[in-house]
Amino acid sequence: AGWELPLGASLTTGPVAQYAPATAPLSCPQCDFSRDGVASLGWRVDTRLGGIAPYAQLSYSYQPGDSLTGESRDRSPDDPAAREAGWVDVSVGAHIPLNHNVAAFAA
Repeated sequence: AGWELPLGASLTTGPVAQYAPATAPLSCPQCDFSRDGVASLGWRVDTRLGGIAPYAQLSYSYQPGDSLTGESRDRSPDDPAAREAGWVDVSVGAHIPLNHNVAAFAA
């Protein structure tokens, strides 16, 4: 989900945000916490070159860890073991409309 801010006739940009919930609970006897999903926040640039629509997106993603349990829950937030790790994702790709309802894409 995001907003498209026009920069020209064939160029748009804007922020993107997404939350992808976990489809099944993590069951790990060796783990002292479980993950609920992945949250992402980023920026995207889209353009249109004839029938091809290339894009580039930079996102920061993290796992919120709202369901910390056991030892992780009791650790100080300054403890590196208790902090949630995040990562940066760079995506570049394009999609090509095949008809009014279907498009092919590559990333």
